Amino acid sequence: NLDDIFGTVDRLLQGSTTMQQNTSRFEQSLNAANDEIRRLRSELESLRQDAMNDELTGVFNRKAFDIELAQFLNHGDHGPSIHLAMLDIDHFKQFNDRFGHMVGDRVLGLVGKQLNAAARVGVSVYRYGGEEFALVFCGGSFEQAVQFAENLRTTIGNLVLRDTRSGERLSGITVSIGIAARHRGETAEQLLGRADTALYRAKESGRNRVCSAS
Repeated sequence: NLDDIFGTVDRLLQGSTTMQQNTSRFEQSLNAANDEIRRLRSELESLRQDAMNDELTGVFNRKAFDIELAQFLNHGDHGPSIHLAMLDIDHFKQFNDRFGHMVGDRVLGLVGKQLNAAARVGVSVYRYGGEEFALVFCGGSFEQAVQFAENLRTTIGNLVLRDTRSGERLSGITVSIGIAARHRGETAEQLLGRADTALYRAKESGRNRVCSAS
């Protein structure tokens, strides 16, 4: 009869309303969950960046260098050309001895800022340890990498360390750089060893210069 039909329709409408309300609550919960997932992903990415960055200089840290150099070399001899430069701040100990460790940190920060400004696609910069930095060139010719290192040396040589209160010139800043092109089949350790040898030669021959590995 009609009463049964209307009663059934009413129950269906009530059930539909309840379903819509449940669906709406589910969508709200789903949206909230997605927002939380995005927030957590953002925090994880921020933590990952913090773990890979050197806080004092603003460049990538030694951990990032070890990981990324290995990744660059994973392509073997079929990947892009790889060149490695090791950079050392000349007479860094004298900054700490003459002016204190806070000034030494300022020097590291100034050099790090200059390195970050010079970094670009295909050139990654890392703080290797202490006053030593590493640059990895992925792609391009060795001659281009050497010229880049020479330009960087000149640019850093124009930096002047001044007293923050008086503006008095305290000292200039220079760097020595050793650079090596990866040979076929060469490991990260072998490449690093040759770049280090070139850096040692740059320091032994008077500093404030770029030396290439054979």
